[in-house]
Amino acid sequence: MKIIIVGLGQTGKRLAVVASREHHDVVVVDSRREAVEEITEKYNVNGVVGSGGSRRILMQAGAQNADLLIALTPHDELNILSCMTAKKLGTRDTSARIQKPEFDQDEAYIMEEYGIDRLLNPDKEAAKELLWHIELSGALRSEAFFDRKAMIVELTVEESSPLVNMTMQQVKEFFDT
Repeated sequence: MKIIIVGLGQTGKRLAVVASREHHDVVVVDSRREAVEEITEKYNVNGVVGSGGSRRILMQAGAQNADLLIALTPHDELNILSCMTAKKLGTRDTSARIQKPEFDQDEAYIMEEYGIDRLLNPDKEAAKELLWHIELSGALRSEAFFDRKAMIVELTVEESSPLVNMTMQQVKEFFDT
């Protein structure tokens, strides 16, 4: 798979290393020459120095035939522009990291209007994950499927619990209220 990673911060570097080790064709893009040189010298990764929002730079990176572009710069606007430009050039799938609440609130609009396949908000995802663990803190074991649309949860129910002798439908109704 041909993967372009825009932004060589901590997450971008880590992703480039992992994708390279899994034998993907990886190209990194960053405006900092030293960041690009550091990773291309250590790993089997190609690099382009410049802005990930530039059509010319993305063409040098091979966006016209890339399978995936992931934009991970600290600037939401640049991440969105990188994905929009890559998509117009022919990249099959694009993902942009966003952190500003105003972009998060317009997620559906941005994805539909600009053709971006995925907006990733790490703070929001971390909060959801923590909340999920808090809500299931009494569970002995839990497994989530289909992006948590289906779950198997193992609980210990004390004899005095209102859940004792309830059917699954009754338990569902009890928690839905």
